[in-house]
Amino acid sequence: MHAHLSSIYTATTLALLLSIAPASAEVLNFSADLTGAAEVPPNESTGTGRVIADFDTDTGLLKWSINYRGLTGPATAAHFHGPANPNETADPVIPVDIALATTGAEPDAPADAGPVVPAEPTGEPAEPPPAETMEEPTEEPAQSPAEQAPVELPAAEAPEEPTEEPAMSPAEQAPVDSPAAEAPEEPTEEPAMSPAEQAPVEPSTAEGTEETTEEPAEPPAPDVEPAPEPQPGTPTGPTTQVSGEAKLTDEQAADLRAGMWYLNIHTAMYPDGELRAQLPPEAEDD
Repeated sequence: MHAHLSSIYTATTLALLLSIAPASAEVLNFSADLTGAAEVPPNESTGTGRVIADFDTDTGLLKWSINYRGLTGPATAAHFHGPANPNETADPVIPVDIALATTGAEPDAPADAGPVVPAEPTGEPAEPPPAETMEEPTEEPAQSPAEQAPVELPAAEAPEEPTEEPAMSPAEQAPVDSPAAEAPEEPTEEPAMSPAEQAPVEPSTAEGTEETTEEPAEPPAPDVEPAPEPQPGTPTGPTTQVSGEAKLTDEQAADLRAGMWYLNIHTAMYPDGELRAQLPPEAEDD
């Protein structure tokens, strides 16, 4: 009788333990924002980020996903540190493999966005102004002989009659010296110039015959709005993501669940840490 009751008690206890064991295993969720102000001491970095982690209490496995942007340069390292309060620092306990990080597109612009194509100008292109035409000289019609004014001829003067003087005797006449005959002047001819020595004759251009050729006016370029400049304190650049996992010891798990862990991202400008996020104690999923 006693042996039968003992076997029943043992079976009941075993069934109760089996039913309780799965219920004790759970997954704890942690999340926190990465900022430069959370560093010890705080810095002026405008970078931002976020860390999300899940801890399986049954397997002791910690999985995380980290994203950040706007750092002063490429991340050189990242670690989970602990144990430490928010205003304290501690040694790293779990490294994050930055070599596995991937960089995506700009958060504000779709990854498949094509290049910006300027809009085509509306309306027909401007026509070139008409070329100036040459003004032809106006000629007055010739007048007929009947319409022409008569030409007055000067009056003819009457010829003067010669006055004859009395003839002088040969003795009274003075001897007349005959003038020496002048040799006739021979015309001086200049030697003819060869065609090569002659100056070229430039043809005279009539005034008003030149036409100005104007090129057609180009359509105005479309207005393209400049890209907005980033405001001070606003992180810029693409987002970088990195994921990983690690198995924790019982001591590490206790510090994590107590809120004594923080994530630190290091850069060349901030070798002690540019962004920091303190993991809260046993935070539930947001």
